[in-house]
Amino acid sequence: MDHERRALSLLVPAMWLDLHRSDGVELHRAAVMRWIAAGEQCLARTQPSPPRAARSMAALAVAISDSMERGQPVAALDARVAQLLPTLFPLAVVPGMAAVPDGIALAAHLPAPFHADGADRAAPRESLETHGSSAADGWQPTPHLFAAGEEPDWGHVQPQVLPHASTCRAQAPPAWSSMAFASIRAAFLQAQPTTAGQRLSAWRWNLAARTGGVIGYWFRVGRILLGSARIPAARLARALAILGTALHDACIACWESKYHYRLLRPIQWMQRDMPHWWPVITTPAHPAYPSAHAVLAGAASAVLGALMPAARRDLQWVAGQIAGARVAAGVHWPIDGTAGLAMGQQVAARVLAHTHVARRLEAR
Repeated sequence: MDHERRALSLLVPAMWLDLHRSDGVELHRAAVMRWIAAGEQCLARTQPSPPRAARSMAALAVAISDSMERGQPVAALDARVAQLLPTLFPLAVVPGMAAVPDGIALAAHLPAPFHADGADRAAPRESLETHGSSAADGWQPTPHLFAAGEEPDWGHVQPQVLPHASTCRAQAPPAWSSMAFASIRAAFLQAQPTTAGQRLSAWRWNLAARTGGVIGYWFRVGRILLGSARIPAARLARALAILGTALHDACIACWESKYHYRLLRPIQWMQRDMPHWWPVITTPAHPAYPSAHAVLAGAASAVLGALMPAARRDLQWVAGQIAGARVAAGVHWPIDGTAGLAMGQQVAARVLAHTHVARRLEAR
C-alpha cells in the first residue's frame, strides 16, 4: 500500500530519533509507540477473537492516553502499562511486560470505563446445545472446523460511546428466497477467483492472526500514519485511543447484528450443490452478516481519515479491498461487505462526534 510505505519511510528515522533524543517529548512519543507495538505483539502471540482483541487494544490505548493527559513521566507510564498488559493478554510474554503474581491478572489495572462493561460475562462460544438455525438461510457451524458460534454474547457488552450495541444495527438482509438474494448469490459466484494471483490476493487481505489479525493490522496502520506525522506525544496517544474506541464499539455493533440475523455462510449454500468447492480461507465460526473485517475497515479508515486527511483516499481504498477480498475468499456474501463498511463508518461518525472525543480532538 502506497500510504503505508510512505508512512513507514518517514517513521523509521522518526523512531530512531525517539529512541535517542533525550528531551521529554520524544521520550513520551517513543513510549507511546513502543507500548502500542507491544500490544500488537501480544495479539499476534495470543490470537484472541476480534472483539476481545479490540477491547484489549482499546483499553491499552485509553490507559496510555489517560497517563499522558495527567502528565505522568515516562517511568510512571511504563510501570502502569507493564502491569496492565498481563491483565489484557494473560498468555502473552513480550519485553517489558510485568510478571503476574501467582498467575492471576488483576482487573483493577483496567481503565475505569472497562471495569463493568460485561465483557467478563460474555461466553466465548455458544453452548453445545445450540446448533444455530434450521432455516434455509440460518447459520450453522461450518466445515472444516464445525466450531460453535464465536462470541455470541458480545452484543451485550457495553460500548464506550454508542448508547447500545443495536444503535447502529445493520439493515435486515433480503429474504433468502427473494430475487434480491438470488442476485446476491450470482454476484458471489462471479466474484470467486479463477487464478492463483486472485486467490493470493484474497488470502493476503485475510490479515492473518499471526500478525495480530485485523485489529493488529489497523493499529499498525494507525501507529505508522500518526507516527509519521510527528504529532506531539499527547495528541498521538489521544488519536490511538480514539481509534481503539471506534474499533471496540464497531465490534460490539457488528456481533450484535451477526447474532440478531444469523445469516448463513456461503459454504453452507455452495456445498449443497458443489460439495467439492472450498473457500480460499477457513470460514470463521460466526454468522455472515455483516462482515467483521468490513465493519472494522470502515470504522478505522473513517477515524484515521478524519485524523489524517491526506491519507483518506488511500485508507478508503484499503477498506474496499478488505471488504471485497472477503467475498473473493469465499467466506462472505457481497452484502456482508457493503453493510459492514456502512456500519463501521456510522460507528466512527458517532465516536468522532461524541462530546468527550470531540474535546480530545479540539485539544490537539
